[in-house]
Amino acid sequence: MPVMINEATIARARYYPELLPDARVVSVSAGSEISPPILDLRRYEPKFLRLVNLAVETSANVEVRVRADADNYKINAGGLPDLKSARWELLGTALLYLNLYGVGSVSDYRVRFGVWVYEPSVAEKIMLGRRLDQEESRIASALNLAASVQKGVLPVPISYLLEREYNTVGEVARTAVLDLAANTEVTVGVVNPNPGEFLVLTGLAAAPGTVAQNVRIRIDRDRDADYIEIPTYPLSLDDPIQCWVPALREFRIKAIASQNVAGWAMRYEVRRCVMTNVLRVRFGLLDRERTPGETWDKTKGGIL
Repeated sequence: MPVMINEATIARARYYPELLPDARVVSVSAGSEISPPILDLRRYEPKFLRLVNLAVETSANVEVRVRADADNYKINAGGLPDLKSARWELLGTALLYLNLYGVGSVSDYRVRFGVWVYEPSVAEKIMLGRRLDQEESRIASALNLAASVQKGVLPVPISYLLEREYNTVGEVARTAVLDLAANTEVTVGVVNPNPGEFLVLTGLAAAPGTVAQNVRIRIDRDRDADYIEIPTYPLSLDDPIQCWVPALREFRIKAIASQNVAGWAMRYEVRRCVMTNVLRVRFGLLDRERTPGETWDKTKGGIL
């Protein structure tokens, strides 16, 4: 079975924030939810999760059910765009649940989505009224974070953080067109950073193939074997699924299929970025004692 996003996947995330992509091909029976659920994440504190980029097939026979902490939504897929991301962004600090309910029976139904995994800044915890530990209270007091939160200038959204902190050297969309032999994993490509740089996987696109061919993309990140595994049937070459997955040493892109596939095509988009002290703190590569100046407090506080 493919490696789906679960508590073990969330535990392996470490270079925050990470946007993990996922996709499913499922059959939905009338009058019931899928079992096990597509997502049922409950044991991931102190990390926060955000469900984004949810895309499903347009079908009045399917109801999308999402729970994020106390929020509960039931959305009929008949009003959603066909395999295009609608406006979804739901924060789960203790619970993130995604599943499908069958208004009618549907086979080989495609779903794709992403989950942001990150450690909340002190500013975000203040905004949400969360209790601070002793170290967080010290940072909040030293930087007067409560006042900045009340003004509305903190916390910053993830999109702004990525633009401000990740200094991009370059980004390339690499492609591969190859034949796949049944049940034989092949390495599509390997990408390594230059000295002083690291990599970020930003997108994946692929020819979907068929349900029977069951083509899957597997990605090793540094020492994390098969960190991402995603079926291609819900994907396309025209609309990449978004990712934000950093790697310090290597990405290895692999593919496997259940049947022979001729001329299968895929694309993976990788960005090269400069390593900085802010990101070393964010990635857990620097402790407080070795971090110069106020970089530690400001990064953890949510100012940098």
